[in-house]
Amino acid sequence: MIDETILNPRLLVAFSYPEGDMRRPEERPTHRVHVPRWSREEMERAIKRDFSTVRTPREFLDFLWESSPSRESLARLLLRISTDAGVWVVASVNDKGAWIVAADWQRDERLLQEVARDLFDPIDELMLGLPDAEQRRLRQFLNTAALCDPAVPVQHVLAALGWNENARDEFLDRVDELLGEDGKVPVFADLGYSNPGFPSTELLYRFRNPRCPELS
Repeated sequence: MIDETILNPRLLVAFSYPEGDMRRPEERPTHRVHVPRWSREEMERAIKRDFSTVRTPREFLDFLWESSPSRESLARLLLRISTDAGVWVVASVNDKGAWIVAADWQRDERLLQEVARDLFDPIDELMLGLPDAEQRRLRQFLNTAALCDPAVPVQHVLAALGWNENARDEFLDRVDELLGEDGKVPVFADLGYSNPGFPSTELLYRFRNPRCPELS
């Protein structure tokens, strides 16, 4: 569309403007294209529209949503998990031409390789810029936290790794800076204290993407 505006001076493209406030010469016809906000519901509508013959388990839709923060990322993911014949690697085609996602799709080696690359490449790139000792400590924390999923009792993990209490706060500040919700690579969500089933003094984390501990 941008290229077309260069070729056609009578074409006006407005990507965003306040409702009811599109200023334009009256002689120009208006064609509105509404692009809904990307949401779980919008993703499911797109899948049902474009892949109407696919039998898609709810868990696979969960996976697509967790792995696709935008339309572009969903399109890239679906292309990457497709065979040369255009069928998803986790699906088979029955005699009526319908795609059926396998019950054990989460164990598909080709899918796991693609997902693991997305999840861990940013972490690996971050680690490469850190001193060896810090890399080792952070990887130990990540690997031990993965064993605790879905709730990571932070103080217990640090105790299991042999951290004394005086050094824990400084290390956790570093974890937040690098891997926290607002960190360079957001891996953990901070659930805070006083969570049901845990002592009120126990700080809990969880993995933002539930696939991360499964593949660690």
